Amino acid sequence: MDTLDPRVEEAAVVFYTAAYHYRRKSVVAVGLVLLAVCAPLFVQFLWELVHSTPSSGALAMGVICTAVLGLFTVIGVVLIRYFLTSRTLPLVINREGVRYGDRFFPWRDIGSLHARPGVMPVQLLLLRRGRMESICHLMTNDGMTASEFERLMRTLRTEVAPYYDHLKLQ
Repeated sequence: MDTLDPRVEEAAVVFYTAAYHYRRKSVVAVGLVLLAVCAPLFVQFLWELVHSTPSSGALAMGVICTAVLGLFTVIGVVLIRYFLTSRTLPLVINREGVRYGDRFFPWRDIGSLHARPGVMPVQLLLLRRGRMESICHLMTNDGMTASEFERLMRTLRTEVAPYYDHLKLQ
């Protein structure tokens, strides 16, 4: 019988796992408020744009307002959809990198991993490095305690950071 490749076994070591579940009252409440407020205004603004001949300044303002209302309406629809389908974003931190939902961040692409300041329970922030640096909020429902966060950072400093000089763990 074949044994697993040791590199595969090493990558399978999970340092932290959690999840963000959209099946929460706050998600559906925000989605419903966005739909109730923005959808009727979006339809009204769109109707006015199509059926009137405003001046160029009024037209530009109307287009901008309609676009913003349309965006918030879409966000409301998406939140309601995520709530109804029980969408979940699992967070897994292992030797390969960080997986959050459908996105994977290998350690070579991560500039830093740290706690979101002033938030308890602790929520993680990931700073991607490269030409287009961006921050990814790794939200989970339960977060973690300060001691769990310190334990995770200690583990990552010994298990991962020695292989990636650029990685900052705070």
